[in-house]
Order: sequence, then structure tokens, then C-alpha cells
Amino acid sequence: MLSRWVEPGPETWQATVSSVSGHRLAPPDRERPDDWETVLGRLEEQLPTVYPALARDRDFVRLVEEWLRLAQADELVTRLQRGGATPVVAIRVDAQPPAGGARRPDEGGPEDRPEGRDGVRYDDVRILWVDDHPANNRSYVRELEELGAEVVQAEDAVSAERMFARGAIDLLVSDFSRGMDSDAGLDALARWRERAIFTGPAVFFTGRVTPARERRCLELGARIATDGRSLRRHIDRACAEIRQSRA
Repeated sequence: MLSRWVEPGPETWQATVSSVSGHRLAPPDRERPDDWETVLGRLEEQLPTVYPALARDRDFVRLVEEWLRLAQADELVTRLQRGGATPVVAIRVDAQPPAGGARRPDEGGPEDRPEGRDGVRYDDVRILWVDDHPANNRSYVRELEELGAEVVQAEDAVSAERMFARGAIDLLVSDFSRGMDSDAGLDALARWRERAIFTGPAVFFTGRVTPARERRCLELGARIATDGRSLRRHIDRACAEIRQSRA
């Protein structure tokens, strides 16, 4: 942690520099403590929107400290910096709630299933899903196809541009991160917008939202989904906009 009033030790300083550099920001100058507050402000723009509340949660801080003592801590930190992988969620129409009647928030209840969403259909809608881990989205893709959508997939921007060249795309669903590039999805959409390759609705599906990502999505006219419910909601709205533009 950076503080003008407390001299950081060597290990603390190195951890701070690594954290800042890991978010593609210029590291702080140890000899210029007056600039540290500015550096922290830039770093906070890259952190999840829930970070301030978590930082005040003593139990959460204690849990993180325990994690950092694990032998796999470096690998864990690297995965978190990449944005993590969206968990695979099986969406089964015939699924029964777990014992006790409770279910996970993103598991998909009756109101989320194809037959329980007021007759929602995606007929004649062509969706491009860009993600370097397509297996994570298998159940969602299957659901979209069952509801009438045509879904084509790409693992990177180059493959996506080939899909754009093969036929009109109505809706883009994408991840943010590709490998070590945490903004690859946003940068690709910005290029496509600028070159008029794709001007339609876009939804980013992620488990990590930051103020910086929210700001860029607003600039690019894109939505952010963090779970199955919000993904379906945004796709429904996008398809309504698509049909309205065709009318």
C-alpha cells in the first residue's frame, strides 16, 4: 500500500510496483511520494467496482492474506490479473433445484429457461461470440441456438474479422481478456467501430468489472454482463433493438 506517511519496506514496495505494472500503468517513483496519490487513482480505475467495499472487509482481507501464503499464489494472481475465466454453467431445461430448494444465482431458474421467458425467440438473428476459451460458453451457445439464433464463434480478433467478411453479424458477444491482454476485446471493438466493420449491439461477458471498463463500454455503446441472468437480459434487449431497426 502506498502512503506518504509510512516508509514502505523493500518487499512491500516491490509488490506495489508489480501490482501497478501488472495493470499496464507506469510504476510509482519511490523518490516522489507526492505523486503516489495520482498513481493510486489510476490504479483504482483498473480495479473491480466492488474493490472499495472488499478492502474494508476484514474477513476478505484475511482470506486474501491466506491465499498469498499458498505455493500457487503467483499463478492465482496471474489468473486474476487476466480477468479469470467465466465459469461453465450448465443450463438444463429439466434441471431440478438442489436439495432444500435453493439454487445458485446464475444457475438458471424457471423464469430463465426457454419456455418460461414469454416466448422469447432469436430467429433470424446472427450472433458472433468471440472468446479465447469457447468451451466456457458451450451451454449458453446451445441455449441461443435452441431459441433460433445462428451463433458463429471466433477465438481472437483476426478470426472474428473473417466471420464479419462472410456475412452480416447482428449481435456481438465477447470477452474482455485474451491471454495477458486484459483489454483485447475492447480494443478490437474500438477498431471495428472506427472502421465501420461492426456497428451493431455488443455485450461483454465477464466476471470482472472495473470503472475503466465501464467507461470504455459506454463510449463504444456496449453492455456488460456478469452472469447468465444479465447476459440473457442484454441479449433480449439487443434483439429487440435489431428487430426494431429492421421494421
